[in-house]
Amino acid sequence: MKKKIIWIILILVIGFGFIFSINLFLGTEPVLVFGPGWSIHKYVPTFNVYKNDKLVATIKPQPGFITSAATPMPDQKLEKHSFITASSFAPEEENNLYNLLNKAKDFNDYVYLLKENGYIVLLAHP
Repeated sequence: MKKKIIWIILILVIGFGFIFSINLFLGTEPVLVFGPGWSIHKYVPTFNVYKNDKLVATIKPQPGFITSAATPMPDQKLEKHSFITASSFAPEEENNLYNLLNKAKDFNDYVYLLKENGYIVLLAHP
């Protein structure tokens, strides 16, 4: 009986050690999520958006803020977007990026619109 308990504890320790070591390879932080679709990790990919070989933005498929490369107005407040987190690096492209975002129904639709308008969208390395 004592051996069984030791084996069970050993298996649990090794199992959790393996699960948390995945972070080293994915470059993510462990997030314990309890609820529908339980998960030990919540990895949210980042995508780079290019126009004419220039990085113009990074986007993530999660609700969050949209940050601009342009100087913000003094009274400007950041508003949380419903399906995207984005950072712009090219002020000259921001109007077009924002207009396409307003036309999109969801993240996948936004990526589709970007590609249709000459942007290249690539998965960034974790």
